[in-house]
Amino acid sequence: MISHSKPKKSDTDLEEKVKSSFESSRKTYGTRCIKSDLEDQGITVYRRKIGQIMQKYKLISKYTLTAFKPGKNASNKDDLLNIVNQEFSADRPMQKLTTDLTYIRASGK
Repeated sequence: MISHSKPKKSDTDLEEKVKSSFESSRKTYGTRCIKSDLEDQGITVYRRKIGQIMQKYKLISKYTLTAFKPGKNASNKDDLLNIVNQEFSADRPMQKLTTDLTYIRASGK
């Protein structure tokens, strides 16, 4: 017959401290921050153990993703004249030069 042991008192104390640290952070702390918070209280515990406790009580930290903010750079909106007009043959050397724009530095950028 297999008997399961009851959780130790220290485990229940640890679980309460993990839950209180999580709640006091307004549910934003993950395992790393909770570990740091417990170390400040003089308690050494592995992050895996904290993660197991968080899974047991379904403690999921809130986090925000940085929203995409499009730039307000109007550099590509200038109307440029099409001087070459798809006629790449030239009368003399160095009259018409074409290149890939990724290699041109503009304003030191």
